[in-house]
Amino acid sequence: MKLIDKAAVVAELEDWRDKIKKGILTIPLTGSDRAYATFEYEILGKVRDFLDTLEVKEVDEIIKNAEDHAYFAGSENTREKLIDKACKWWEDELSYPSMTPEEIKWYKSKVRKFRKAMEDET
Repeated sequence: MKLIDKAAVVAELEDWRDKIKKGILTIPLTGSDRAYATFEYEILGKVRDFLDTLEVKEVDEIIKNAEDHAYFAGSENTREKLIDKACKWWEDELSYPSMTPEEIKWYKSKVRKFRKAMEDET
């Protein structure tokens, strides 16, 4: 993607306006040509005024913002994976085949509480 230098565009518009105002054109202006040149001068001024309303951001700032968003998205993904891994470890490590249905239910509720606490803390 190629970016346009706003200052260069505004300078070019001002150059065109100066040429119209000074009559520096290839043909002399008379009658309707002069009216058209005046109209063109005014239009170029409005375009310049519009360009002045546009916010200009440096490319480096845009890239830094994109990098920050990517970093935080990656951090969030890593955090979720770590919580999943910890909960899986608790489920595998602390369960045993002879657990009763009540013990399994109690234990799973503890793992859910652990997950919630981890999600709330980070």
